[in-house]
Amino acid sequence: MAFKIYGKVIEEETEKGIPNLKVRAIDRDLIFDDILGSVTTDEDGNFEIKYDKEDFQELFLDRSPDYYLEVKNKDGEVIYTTKTKVVYDATESEEFVVRIPKSLIKGKGED
Repeated sequence: MAFKIYGKVIEEETEKGIPNLKVRAIDRDLIFDDILGSVTTDEDGNFEIKYDKEDFQELFLDRSPDYYLEVKNKDGEVIYTTKTKVVYDATESEEFVVRIPKSLIKGKGED
């Protein structure tokens, strides 16, 4: 069974999509968190991460993942995470709209 996490990263103040940010989906486990996948947002801020059961199943035979997202700027700094709001027992298809304040988006050396 294939799973999908998709959505859009937007600037909180303007509601415009933000391109070139890295979005990672991470399966939350008791011992070690697994990366389900990562992508870069397109020119409109859209992203889609696809993964399979094998990407999150462990010894306990998880039936569905418990995951969170991280968004990184072009310098690789985490500027947004849902780690405190884990999605438990995710369905085959999950949609997110991630709103990030303008002040957090820019990397080092930018105004």
